[in-house]
Amino acid sequence: MEFFATFPLTGAKRKTTTLTNELQKKPKISYSAAASEIHDDNDNGGDDEAEYYEVVEDEDEDGDGDGQDGNEDKQQHEENKNEEQNEKVKEYPANQQACAHDFGRVKLHDLQIRSLRDCCARIQESHRVEQQARMDLQLTVEELMRTIEELRETVQNQGEKNKRNEEAINECNRRLGDLEHDMRSAAKIFEIIWNRLQERRVVALRTQ
Repeated sequence: MEFFATFPLTGAKRKTTTLTNELQKKPKISYSAAASEIHDDNDNGGDDEAEYYEVVEDEDEDGDGDGQDGNEDKQQHEENKNEEQNEKVKEYPANQQACAHDFGRVKLHDLQIRSLRDCCARIQESHRVEQQARMDLQLTVEELMRTIEELRETVQNQGEKNKRNEEAINECNRRLGDLEHDMRSAAKIFEIIWNRLQERRVVALRTQ
């Protein structure tokens, strides 16, 4: 964009070109004094003429056609460059917005990564606790299995003892049966003997 700037001290004017972009680059422009006439009060009666400058943009001093064409090419190049810079300036807000959006996405992804790390840490801790509980349960099961095996052996031994006791009881019952039979036989014999003794006593009393 071109505009004329006026200097308050000298009253000089100059045409300049400004660009605003993200890099704040300044165009290369050369200046030459086309006219600078400042007269004092004795020469012109107190009228001062303003000093001004115009843009020559590397104009050839000879002023021939080749220099003019070169200046036009360079001016066209500068205009193209300025248009390119203006396009970049126009694209800058969109790029800045895209960068801000990407930065927000990066922050969101960072938060998600931290959340996933915390979740993984909690899962690992839960897995460790579960594994420890599983190991404790396995030890408890093994201890219970040993206790059950010991109880099984005890029951088996007790069963064998009960079997032996049952056999002993059966043997005692058999002996008791034999003793009862012997006692009955002895009682019958004792009764026979007692009867015979009574008969002999009666006979003896009669003979007297």
